[in-house]
Amino acid sequence: MKDFFRVVAVVFHPLFMPLYGTLIAMYYVGYIYFAIDPKIKDFLLIVMAVNVFAPAISLGTMVSRKIISDIQVSKRKERYIPFLLMLFYFGVTYVLLRCKLGSGYLPSDIYSMFCGVICSLVIALIVSFKFKISIHTLGASGVLGAICAFSHMYQFNDTFNEYFWISLLVGVLGLVGASRIYTGHHTLMEVLVGSLVGFLVNYLMVCNEVFV
Repeated sequence: MKDFFRVVAVVFHPLFMPLYGTLIAMYYVGYIYFAIDPKIKDFLLIVMAVNVFAPAISLGTMVSRKIISDIQVSKRKERYIPFLLMLFYFGVTYVLLRCKLGSGYLPSDIYSMFCGVICSLVIALIVSFKFKISIHTLGASGVLGAICAFSHMYQFNDTFNEYFWISLLVGVLGLVGASRIYTGHHTLMEVLVGSLVGFLVNYLMVCNEVFV
């Protein structure tokens, strides 16, 4: 069982969650699907992939050089550099997208998703000075919050409608939370706080189309 939960923690690592959320939004939210040119979708996916692999390589390098103990960043005091690194990658990506594409090529909802990720990381960084918030559940609940916001705002593709995605993401969040508790990385309170922060920040920002 422990090995299963370790696999869950890797498959639904916080680095992957923004990519998963973007894929669902681009291909299953009706308005966003038709609003983005296919070439722009390909470009955005490449950008998102870079945002997965570049931080992953950086984290791996930090583990090998013993800057952090493990790629899960289990120790609270070791979190600041990885958090700042992730904020740097997402911040640069957001600025590049805004400068290169602007509002004419991507709907404001996509920019709101990016801002939701960035704001979640900032809050997690601040909270981590005193409390070991679960970043895994923060990421999983962030995607859930964004998809719930899209469900409130738009109609989904009938093949995989919003109820399917929301149910699936609730299940993923439950699995991720259970994996963090079962493997001893987090307490129930840390998992719940991560879930609450991730969901509320991303739901409110996407639903209100907040971006800069």
